[in-house]
Amino acid sequence: NFFVDKKRIYEICLGLLKKNIKIKWGNANGCISQLVEYDPEIWKAMRKSGCQMILTGAESGSQKTLDLIHKNLEIDQVEPFTKLCRKYHIRVFFSYIVGIPWSKSKKKNKKYVEDDFKHTLQQIRDMMRIGGQNNRFSISVYTPYPGSALYNRALGFGLQAPRSLVEWSKFMAVA
Repeated sequence: NFFVDKKRIYEICLGLLKKNIKIKWGNANGCISQLVEYDPEIWKAMRKSGCQMILTGAESGSQKTLDLIHKNLEIDQVEPFTKLCRKYHIRVFFSYIVGIPWSKSKKKNKKYVEDDFKHTLQQIRDMMRIGGQNNRFSISVYTPYPGSALYNRALGFGLQAPRSLVEWSKFMAVA
């Protein structure tokens, strides 16, 4: 969450520049909905100070999924963010999650997961086209973490949670 306070980011970047510290930095975790609102002077300072890549959780190409997981992101913010990164020659590492629990019905759940995956793949294709080949993408299978809202949702849909650390070490959620 390096990018939460844009004034702080700007001051850090200016400090690096004023002290003539030449470093390459990146994979700092940032939120698309915040970064897309940054002023051009901040983007310029980030790039000049050595920013190479931003890590961000796009999570899904489906607004319905983003809303379900309470992600503070609108689908229509991803493209402008990607264009800003390309403009300032900053690569993006987008991370996605698939297999989020949608329904007690296996048939409905399968359809939701497949639709979500299709939207996600389309978004990845679009961001590759817009952002060039330098961006990176990872897709992870949803893993329910005890205590989270989605874990409780999965339990309600019939998830059989592991009962020991050994079982957890071998656990893989299946959509």
